[in-house]
Amino acid sequence: MRCRPGLAEKTVADRRRSNLREARIARQLDVIGSISGYLREVEGIRGLFLSGGHGHGLADDFSDIDFIRVARDGPGDGGAGHWRDAVARTGEIVLWRDRTVAPGLINAITADWTRTDVVIVTPEQMGRQSRDRVKPLFDQNGTFDALSETAPVAAAGSGRLGYHFEEFSRVLGLLHLNRLISKDQKADLMSLPVAEPERDSVTSANLACAEACLPRARRMARRCGMAWPDRFEAATWQRLGAPPGVERPCAPD
Repeated sequence: MRCRPGLAEKTVADRRRSNLREARIARQLDVIGSISGYLREVEGIRGLFLSGGHGHGLADDFSDIDFIRVARDGPGDGGAGHWRDAVARTGEIVLWRDRTVAPGLINAITADWTRTDVVIVTPEQMGRQSRDRVKPLFDQNGTFDALSETAPVAAAGSGRLGYHFEEFSRVLGLLHLNRLISKDQKADLMSLPVAEPERDSVTSANLACAEACLPRARRMARRCGMAWPDRFEAATWQRLGAPPGVERPCAPD
């Protein structure tokens, strides 16, 4: 039986996407195994847990990998160094943020755009977690068994919800900041396309923003004497170039 025109191409494209999803998930599992195996042998690290999507059992091929690492002394420089060594074993690091957003949080992205986040805590701080939100990779203190089965609903969500309630009003109150940009900048903003609720439209709108922003950002970096994250940007475009095949809208100037 012959396929209708276009059906065979769709079948091939669907198979490629399926293979890509499987490869990304397999990559995530390889990274988890590599990091866990390396840190298990490091003195002073008492446990390593998965949180986020992997901890809840809801991870997919676009998930990042969220870890909680339990160390006797918490998030010190030595522990951060061990973590970088562990991540570097999984690939070239193109983005590294070491405890800049929060005291115990380290964010990393490798060249294939595998994203890992870790929160480094003391054994006492780990006790605030619950068994339904984390998955142990190794647990030398038996901390997991001592955790509560579930987190109270209010404790699990109220702090984060409260932040977003306040953040909406905070950003809403900043609308007057349009007075602080030039007429040319306003014209550039007004020329950007408005995304419609459709995939191609959202993609095009984001690429238009990138085309408008990146050259200006590079020039600003040069004026300020700052190094541009070339390797990170290149890795990002390479990632986007995989299916669905987003093309880079502008070459570096």
